[in-house]
Amino acid sequence: MGFEIIAMNNSCFLAEYGEYSYTILEGMVYLKRLYAVYIYQIYIPAALLVVLSWVTFWINRGATPARASVGVTTVLTMLTLATQSQQNMEKHITLETSLLDIYIWVCFSFVIAAMLEFAVSDFFHDKCNQANKKFSTVYQNNVENSPQQPPDKITLPRPRRRPRFVAFQQKIDKVARLLFPLVFLLFNLGYWGYVVLRINSDDMGKSSHQQNQLC
Repeated sequence: MGFEIIAMNNSCFLAEYGEYSYTILEGMVYLKRLYAVYIYQIYIPAALLVVLSWVTFWINRGATPARASVGVTTVLTMLTLATQSQQNMEKHITLETSLLDIYIWVCFSFVIAAMLEFAVSDFFHDKCNQANKKFSTVYQNNVENSPQQPPDKITLPRPRRRPRFVAFQQKIDKVARLLFPLVFLLFNLGYWGYVVLRINSDDMGKSSHQQNQLC
């Protein structure tokens, strides 16, 4: 169940309802949540899936099938983990959002963002390939139209300035390699800092309430 019983007590008292008096037995069970279960089964796998999605940043931009398979696999696995975590925790529909829900869906957002980065990188990679093919075609036409000139004397068409998408395509993966881990690290620092403070405050409140009940 993910809980540990830390204390149990009972009390007996009389309650009057109209002309009658009833003896009521009250029992109280104090539970402590086992956080290690959630850390090993949900938090660590979710974080590892996010790290796995970053592998696409180091794969060659021309290896589209490899990058696509890694991205799709991490997205589907993350979605399965999020669904199973909800099924294991609660058997009913609730409008409340837990800290676990926030962590799971933030990790899912990171995986989706890595997939979108791959799509943008692949788009500009195709643009670069089209520009290179166009340049090669013009060069071949000049060679065929100027057979009397040696190859080193043929005038090649040069763009006046470098297209912007070429420079962007070369930098996007390099920026993602630093940006994604940095943002995820900052999120984890803020998230786990808040979780520790929340756990300490809840434990102090439960301890004081338990002492009042035992007195």
